[in-house]
Amino acid sequence: MQYDYDSLLALDAVVREGGFDAAAKALEVTQSAVSQRIKQLEDRVGTVLIVRGRPCVPTEIGLQLCQHFEQVTLLQHELADRMSNLIDRSGVNAATVRIAVNNDSLATWFPYVMKRAVNDLNVQIEITPDDQEHTEKSLKSGDALAVI
Repeated sequence: MQYDYDSLLALDAVVREGGFDAAAKALEVTQSAVSQRIKQLEDRVGTVLIVRGRPCVPTEIGLQLCQHFEQVTLLQHELADRMSNLIDRSGVNAATVRIAVNNDSLATWFPYVMKRAVNDLNVQIEITPDDQEHTEKSLKSGDALAVI
């Protein structure tokens, strides 16, 4: 099954932002456009992808689609990075990587490493500080792509 990536972007934004209005603002579209994209995606998949509430949370299938979208985004960024030697690099947006980091690492060495990674790899890092006992849960739930 092929997916419409504008709809997956809307799904990811609703999950990340916690609601349809905030997702619409983040995507710079109307709330109606976000709702229509989510509805189309749910119709295509044949099941509910978002549990509407405050905050909105993904169903298991919705979470799988968000993880897929994040992986595709990283692959697109990697391809753009490889292609940058062949074409003008202007206009290439940095990929966002969500990382759950334990508080000890965050307070010591991690910021220095991330500063260099952000500059060298042209990525944006979204950091979720957490206790080291809980970072694995962030990885399993899809709240983070990596954990420290």
